[in-house]
Amino acid sequence: MKKLIVLMILASMLLTFVCITTVSAAPHITATLLNQDPDPVEQGDVVEVRFKIENDGSETLENVEVEILPKYPFSLYTGEALQPIGKLRSGQTGADAIIVDYKLKVDSSAIDGDNEIELIVRSGAVEFSYTQNQFMVEVKEYHAPDIRVYIIENNILQSNTKGTITLELANVGLGDVKFLQMTLLPSEDYHLISSSDYIYLGSIDSDDTDSEDFDIFVTNVKDGIVSIPIKLEYQDTNEKPYVKNIDLQFNVYTPEELSKYGLKEKSYTLIIIIILLLAIIVYLFWKKKRN
Repeated sequence: MKKLIVLMILASMLLTFVCITTVSAAPHITATLLNQDPDPVEQGDVVEVRFKIENDGSETLENVEVEILPKYPFSLYTGEALQPIGKLRSGQTGADAIIVDYKLKVDSSAIDGDNEIELIVRSGAVEFSYTQNQFMVEVKEYHAPDIRVYIIENNILQSNTKGTITLELANVGLGDVKFLQMTLLPSEDYHLISSSDYIYLGSIDSDDTDSEDFDIFVTNVKDGIVSIPIKLEYQDTNEKPYVKNIDLQFNVYTPEELSKYGLKEKSYTLIIIIILLLAIIVYLFWKKKRN
């Protein structure tokens, strides 16, 4: 009886040892979503996701490949969904881990908030699936850029005069603007004196401004309103192109209106000349009478 009990204990210990050895020898791959760029990503934009692939098992794996499974609202932007990474050694973790990245296009109607991306890592018949809300990419609502242009400074008050106008561009929207170009279009109301009617402004972030000066000669406008048509060309963060035409205007005045509105100081030159002439005449008359 005692021998039987001892044999059962030994068998149990042996079975436990075999199970432990089998588990520890089993391959085990861990995939981690390191980051997304940008974070969050706007609807319709492109996001780069980076994964860390580790083997924390005791078995070296051959011919390892990583496959992303794009589904709405994501689609593969560049590259291949299936990426072979070769051998993954036992205990290859931490700084020795393999980094795999993908660029995904986000649908313009994606739900605001967390959206799932799915991944599979396999080595031959061994497969590790990450499809149960394990990897989430944050998406935020898209906001189209809103560019406003206005004349912030102007020293031209009359027709048939030259001067400088300063145009300020303000991005009052929530989305950034890039590759911004501005062109002054022809008009009968002015002639361009500056060397070019074209300005490249580049990027204007949300809640930011930029300004440019132009030297012009204002012609003899009849209604007192000078029209400066301009064209803006730019892209949003999703590389969507925009073309916007704007007609800027400012007023010029007659000499009477300038005096009436206090826009031009009165000239006392003529009065001073008359007083001097009268003084000379009086002096000459007084001198002649004295002699």
